[in-house]
Order: sequence, then C-alpha cells, then structure tokens
Amino acid sequence: MKFVYVYSLPQTYPKMATKRIYFLHQEHGTWLNQLSFYFDEIKCFQDELAFVASSLDRDKENKIVKKYRQKFMDLLYDIDEFRYIIHLHENYLAEQAHKGQHLAFDHCEECDRIGDFEKKFEKVKKEVKAFIADKLPKTRIEIH
Repeated sequence: MKFVYVYSLPQTYPKMATKRIYFLHQEHGTWLNQLSFYFDEIKCFQDELAFVASSLDRDKENKIVKKYRQKFMDLLYDIDEFRYIIHLHENYLAEQAHKGQHLAFDHCEECDRIGDFEKKFEKVKKEVKAFIADKLPKTRIEIH
C-alpha cells in the first residue's frame, strides 16, 4: 500500500479546498486554451470593427469604434497578464515537484479573476455585436 502525504495549508486558509499538482496543471491548461479562444475572438471582432469603421463617416461613430478598440486592448492586456501568471505558477509547480515537494492548494483567487474577466469579456462582446449589427451595411439576399 502506498501513502501520499499532503502538507497542510497555513491556518489563514482553513476552509479552502485543495487540489494536487496534476489537477492544478490541468486547470492551467484549460485556462490557457480558453484564453487563446478569447484572444482569437477579440481579433475577429477587431477586424469587424475595422470594416465597420471604414464605412463610417461621422466622427461620433468613429469615437465609439475607438472606445471599443480600447476595451479590446484592455482585454488583450488582461489575457497577457493571465498567461504570464499561469506560466510563473507552472514554473513554481515544476520546481517544487523536482524538489520532491508534495503540494496541495487551490486557485481561488485566480478562479475569481478569470470569472471576472469572462464577465467583462461577455459584456464588451454583447455591446460590440449590437453596434456592428446596427452599423453594418444592410444587404438584401434574394433566394430563388
């Protein structure tokens, strides 16, 4: 019979659930995949905004496009920051595993931050979709 020892957490987190290194690594992979998807989706919206902006002549609407571009830049910055934090944590986990340390803790703070990012992303996405749908040139398709 093989026993695995998990070191206890500091008393500052008595109610926090813990995860083993494998599950933490798996969670990092999931987050990186989600962030890549959000990155690609933002790039698509930026292209659509560029198309809409090329057809607009009014300054007021171009200011709105600039506002959305800035929101997307902020989201891209957040994505880069998350990727950096995840890679730092992966390096830490690898270092501790190499030393033979048995770690167990959770990503409570990171989960909350990713959840906040997703809410922010969905809000901006909804606003931009409505703006693009309103400003895209109307085309008529005839079906024979």
